[in-house]
Amino acid sequence: GDGVRAAPTSRVAQLSADAIAYIAALDGLSASEAAVRLYLYNRVPCTPVQQCKFASDDAVIAYLTGETALAKQLEKHWVREVSQESWLVWRRGPSTHLSFKLFISPVLDGLPQLFQVAVDAFLRVKCSQFKVGRTAFGLLRPDKFVAYFASLEQVREVAELIRASASGISAQGVPFTAAIDSEGLVSWGMDPPKFEQVMAWQEYQSWRQWV
Repeated sequence: GDGVRAAPTSRVAQLSADAIAYIAALDGLSASEAAVRLYLYNRVPCTPVQQCKFASDDAVIAYLTGETALAKQLEKHWVREVSQESWLVWRRGPSTHLSFKLFISPVLDGLPQLFQVAVDAFLRVKCSQFKVGRTAFGLLRPDKFVAYFASLEQVREVAELIRASASGISAQGVPFTAAIDSEGLVSWGMDPPKFEQVMAWQEYQSWRQWV
């Protein structure tokens, strides 16, 4: 080739390129150290005030649902549980393997509005599982809000419903995912191949960890 690289065509692509450039500029990192930094790239720093504000699951849920009927809607249609100490998970029906992931990535201030929009879309498309980060650290990560689906068609349908009602909400953006919109508000991924061994720092193997 002539060595000319195409310019990134979306915010997600730009973030991914920036993350790689950041790691390339660091010397002396092991593979596992580089992988951790890549996985955490674009996470917003957490302040003591935010740690106090989101110190409990009830505080996180109150922030997500506000003074609306959304909390009762969640209780009616999904069962809430905690997963891997890092996530609040809402699930309906028996647990099944769902390979496709929709990443919903607003900045923190836009999360309550987008959460309402997304839950409405989940009901229309019959989404059976989604999760939100626990504590301030979970809410400030780019992949703070993830929904699971059986097909890419469902992912795209929900993404379009969200985009249609998300005007004015700023995106944070999840590096190393597949862009759906140019801003990085919604993107997708799927489960990677299964290997007998994963890197020692990983608690489990996700799409972004695999990449």
